[in-house]
Amino acid sequence: MSNKPGRECVHRGIMNASIARTLFKYSYTESLLFILFVCLIYSQSLNQYGAQSVSLQTKDYNFDEDWRWVHFTTESGLQKSPGFQLIETEDGTTWLSHHWFDGFQWWEAEDWTISHLWFNAVVGGLYENVLVGLHEYRYLYRIQKEGISKLFTPGFKLTHFIVVAPDSLLLLNEEGSLFLYAHGKIQPYPFSQGRSDNRVVGLARAANGSVFVSALDGLYRLKAREWKRMIPSLSKNLIFSNNVHSFASENNNGKGCTYISLPYEQQGLWTWDNNSEARRIGGPFELARVIAYDISPSDEIITAHDNGEVRLWSGSSWQRLPSIESRFNDIFLIQFRSNGDLWIGADNGLHLYRRSIKRWSYIAEQGDAPENFIHEILSTRDSSLWLATREGVTIIKPDGTRQRVTRIGNTALRTITGLGEDNDGNIWISSGAMFDGAYRWNKQRWEYFPIFNSPYGNLIHKIRKDRAGRLWFLGLGNAMSLAGNLQPGAFLYDNGTFERWDVQKGLLNGRVYDFAEGPDGSYWFAMKDGISRWKGGKWKHWTSENGLNRNVPSVYCIIVGEDGTAWFGHDKEGGLGTIDSTGAVHYFTTYDGLVHQGVRDLHFDDENKLWISTQNGISCYSNGTFITYDERSGLTTPHTWPILVEKNKILVGTLGGGVGILDQEQPRSPLPQITIETPSLVGEFIIFNWQPFAYWNEIPPAEMLTRYRVDEGVWSKWSKERSVQFYEMEPGEYTFTVQAKGLFGEYDEQGAATLFTIPPPLYLRPIVFYPMLALSLGAITLIGVLLWRKRAYDLSLKESEAKFRSVSTTTASAIFIFLENKFMYLNPAAEKLTGYSLDELYSKVFLDLLHRESLNEVQAFLHDWLQ
Repeated sequence: MSNKPGRECVHRGIMNASIARTLFKYSYTESLLFILFVCLIYSQSLNQYGAQSVSLQTKDYNFDEDWRWVHFTTESGLQKSPGFQLIETEDGTTWLSHHWFDGFQWWEAEDWTISHLWFNAVVGGLYENVLVGLHEYRYLYRIQKEGISKLFTPGFKLTHFIVVAPDSLLLLNEEGSLFLYAHGKIQPYPFSQGRSDNRVVGLARAANGSVFVSALDGLYRLKAREWKRMIPSLSKNLIFSNNVHSFASENNNGKGCTYISLPYEQQGLWTWDNNSEARRIGGPFELARVIAYDISPSDEIITAHDNGEVRLWSGSSWQRLPSIESRFNDIFLIQFRSNGDLWIGADNGLHLYRRSIKRWSYIAEQGDAPENFIHEILSTRDSSLWLATREGVTIIKPDGTRQRVTRIGNTALRTITGLGEDNDGNIWISSGAMFDGAYRWNKQRWEYFPIFNSPYGNLIHKIRKDRAGRLWFLGLGNAMSLAGNLQPGAFLYDNGTFERWDVQKGLLNGRVYDFAEGPDGSYWFAMKDGISRWKGGKWKHWTSENGLNRNVPSVYCIIVGEDGTAWFGHDKEGGLGTIDSTGAVHYFTTYDGLVHQGVRDLHFDDENKLWISTQNGISCYSNGTFITYDERSGLTTPHTWPILVEKNKILVGTLGGGVGILDQEQPRSPLPQITIETPSLVGEFIIFNWQPFAYWNEIPPAEMLTRYRVDEGVWSKWSKERSVQFYEMEPGEYTFTVQAKGLFGEYDEQGAATLFTIPPPLYLRPIVFYPMLALSLGAITLIGVLLWRKRAYDLSLKESEAKFRSVSTTTASAIFIFLENKFMYLNPAAEKLTGYSLDELYSKVFLDLLHRESLNEVQAFLHDWLQ
């Protein structure tokens, strides 16, 4: 074991202590110079070992984080109304003209009193807690969610009006006179103060309630019922930029601004505050007219220009905002919310930059620094934070200062992947790529431990701690292709010695990526080709042959919960797996809500929630539900690796974006809302259409994932479909349900549902069925009567025939019945009379029985009789 770097550190400390003792031999000035000299030498000595003290930096929001922008269009119910101010009322409702936003979609005020009502202006404030709209410059209306109603008609044409008190309006007519409307009465409002011309040109109210007047001789502000001139006009009345919401802006700090277009000698942006007069600030305005501007709660001023430029005044200098310039064309509205969020209205809709969200913060270097590639995070007992990076180790002290260790002796650390703290408070570091063995920092010096000498390499990928606080060093050979028995295995460090656990001891493979100990004392190893568990002196292995993913058999990370369930992850699209108490393997994928199937690290928090880092964000699994955090939620670099839970903070190491810190105390967004249209029945098809809405449009409606089902059937796959049709459904009542995922992958278990009925065929519908039934019953009755009458007739006929046959067969007289000269009936007496049998008689005709001499006479008689 080599400790050369450590000895050098000790020698340096002794030397510095000796130097300090000699300072008392010299004068104060000499001592001070000597201290400065020693500090210079010491800093150079630190640099030799790669330790640099720097301040902790976090990302500054500069309107360039895409996830903070949301876009409102007609898809979310917004109607294009570019000429109106955005107004936020005391109850938090946002209004744009007569449209209001409920947090999910835009709605139009109901119960219009005038068809096609159009407002020249809409103002907000405290007037009866409603908005006031001006129609045709003469009629004032109350605008509420429940509807629009007439307020009053002033009797003259208005050019401007504002709310000045909870029950008062200040009105400006076309002659330039001011009037106050209060308690249902209108009276003149003085604006003279000794001026020869007291005409008012414009009237405005800032977001903080300040009232401004543009007069012929300058800009005035109303304060304590007195008009104070803020900016005097040098030659003629001031012409202000045609800002949508007001020609003057002022925040709650009393900091205000306005832009003067004319006269030219006063052109520019003017600012003021409660303690100073208005002044013009320089800016690149000569060639680019300001068309929209506003001042933020933190006194920043943003201006939009007619040449497409957008600029920010931070109090001392101007800077361009290319992130806004590249995103929008033809900006007509810039307006800050009270929380610092920024509204921008442009030709492609209404946009909001949610600057106030503090869900994520970051520890990162500027640019694409190698220190922003985080491979491991360790929180030590002295509250320091150690980061394993692509360029050594970064140590963040409790006071926020930061040190870097990039070299130890002659060794350049470069990529560090393993960190661990032993029971004595020593810090260990290792690399799965750059050097064999590990280094230990004992608070005074670095020591090197080769751990195990092998011609095939002994790179220590990770350092893990078991439940007794002992460290396990997980080894990799120099090549993935090495046979499992040539890979180094895992090493348990206990009482100053390393115990090797390899294939010979029972591991499935000696290339080990992760280790965890279960509550029952079992040891679990994640490795190339599978998982090995040592429990009670016996080994059990899991491979693709008994449940593991056949496409990605290597297991990259593993952890064991307090219930004994082992959770593991595959690095490359293999998903998240579990092994239950019976040894059965189960998997979760993106279909179940996992943010990505490339799992990198696992960690349980104090509430037994499982945190999962992946190649495209992180997930939290609890009570059967996944919550996801990706780029849309503010994780600017979603390719993550180590994950660490620190009280209410989740620390996530990213590959390129430093450490992301998720504040769990920040509330998550409400679940999405879903609107289902009335189903339409077209022939044999029934068609459903629906639209989901995320909170504050965090996800555009077209990008949201939804699924549906009928009754208690199987859910469809999550998709961006918004319509479905079913064919030839059986008649009956059904329930159609839709669920939608929000920003964090959560959804309402109940979903949105609508009842619908598939009607029976036309002939079974009541409007047709009952008349048809009555008609059928009538027909059946009629047929029954006819059948009964026929049956009665047949019975009567049979009785008559029976009587006739009885008489004809017993009488001695011959009876002949014939039709058209052909016999129809003959009785037995006819045989005796004619001498022919009955069969012979039936084959003859009546005339055959007559004598030839009588034939002509009989035929003549019959002819006459028939006539």
